[in-house]
Amino acid sequence: MIRVKDALAVGLERLERGEPPGPVFVFACSKYLEFIMGRFIRQGQGNVARLGSVVPESDAANRSVLADIDATLRECSEHVERLSAAREAMDETELASACHAFLDFYSGTLARRKDPAQAIVEQYVDPEAYWRDTNDVTDESIDIEHNLFRALIHIAPDIIQPDSG
Repeated sequence: MIRVKDALAVGLERLERGEPPGPVFVFACSKYLEFIMGRFIRQGQGNVARLGSVVPESDAANRSVLADIDATLRECSEHVERLSAAREAMDETELASACHAFLDFYSGTLARRKDPAQAIVEQYVDPEAYWRDTNDVTDESIDIEHNLFRALIHIAPDIIQPDSG
């Protein structure tokens, strides 16, 4: 996901200069990000709900952390919805704007957050079992992600390359 986010920034710069690969690449990046971020959002919402059921009401500090995570997930969802709407409308200008807003949100908010729920997990549940049980990666989701990533490589191999090895 980080590689696609970074490739999107390059693709946007080129799009704005009128250079290849053009809007097709930006559209494909937004489709990838919509898929992967949607999965992360759903997983995060499930984690907030599960942890909310074990953190007592009296634990105001951890309740506040969960509320902050939930608010961030809602904001992330709004950005993903905007990406999706612009892509579906085939509106290149709105998509570029939505992509810039997503990249700003990512660098200003998401990139600064490092496992905010980890301390809650360690305090209230068995961390290994919790993360294993909340993992929503499936063979199907892996296949979809790989196909979306391969499409990006096909469109702009000079911006995003396949994994080596």
